[in-house]
Amino acid sequence: MQSSGGNSDPVRPRLNYVRSRGEAKQVRKVHIRKVAYRVGYSWNKGGRLKELRIRHLARKFLKIWIQNTFGRVLPHEAKLHYNRVVLRRTFEGWRDEWWSSRREWSLNMRADCHYRYYLCNWTLHSWRMFVCLQREKKMQQQKAQSFADKQRMRLVLDRWEVFTEMRRLKSRMLESALEQYRLSAMHHLIYFVLKAWLQWKEMHTAASCQKEKESRAAFHFISRLKRRALHQWIRYVSYRHTKKETQGHYKIPTQLS
Repeated sequence: MQSSGGNSDPVRPRLNYVRSRGEAKQVRKVHIRKVAYRVGYSWNKGGRLKELRIRHLARKFLKIWIQNTFGRVLPHEAKLHYNRVVLRRTFEGWRDEWWSSRREWSLNMRADCHYRYYLCNWTLHSWRMFVCLQREKKMQQQKAQSFADKQRMRLVLDRWEVFTEMRRLKSRMLESALEQYRLSAMHHLIYFVLKAWLQWKEMHTAASCQKEKESRAAFHFISRLKRRALHQWIRYVSYRHTKKETQGHYKIPTQLS
C-alpha cells in the first residue's frame, strides 16, 4: 500500500518540553492515532521516504507560517524569554532579599560579635583592674603590716631600752645604796670597833700597867726577899764563921794544956 498526501497516516506521539530554570518540566501529551500496521509500507516502494518528505515540507511551511504570523520571535522563544525574565527578576528579588537578610544577619553577627568582644574586653579590663586593685591592696596591706611590725618592734625596742636603762639605773642606785649602806655600816662598825679597840687598849694598857706594877712589886718583893735572905745568909755565915773561930780558939788551949 502507498500513502498519499490526503490519507491519514499514523503519527507517532510527539512530546513538547518547555524547560526553564525556575519551573519544573512540563510534558504535553498528544493523542496517538492507532493505525493498523500495513504490510506494503516499506522504503523500496516509496512509502516511508514520501512520508518523511511530506513531514519535512509540512514542518517547513509551518515554520514559515509561524514566522509570518508571529514575526521573528517565536512563541516558545517568547515564553522562554518570559520565563528567563521572570526567573531573573525572581532571582534578583531573591538576591536582594537574601542580600538584605544576609546583610542584616552579618550586621547582627557583627553587632553580636562586637557586643561579645566589647563585653569580653570590658570584663577582661574589669578583671585586670580588679586584679591590679587586689594586688595593690595586698601590697598596701603588706606595707602597712610591715610598717606596723616595724613600729611595734621599734616601740618594743624603745620600751626595752627604757626598761633596761631603768633597770641599770635602779641597779646602780641599788648598788650605790648598798655601797652607802655598807660604807655607813662599815663606818658604824669601824666606830664601834675603834671604840671597842680603844676600850680594849685602855683596858690592856691598864692591865699592862697593873701587871707591870705587879711584876715590879713582885720583883721588888723577890729582890727584897733575896736581899734579906742573902743578908740573913751572910749573917748566918758570918755567925758560923765567928762561931767556928771562937770554938777553934777555945779548943787550941785545951789541947795545949
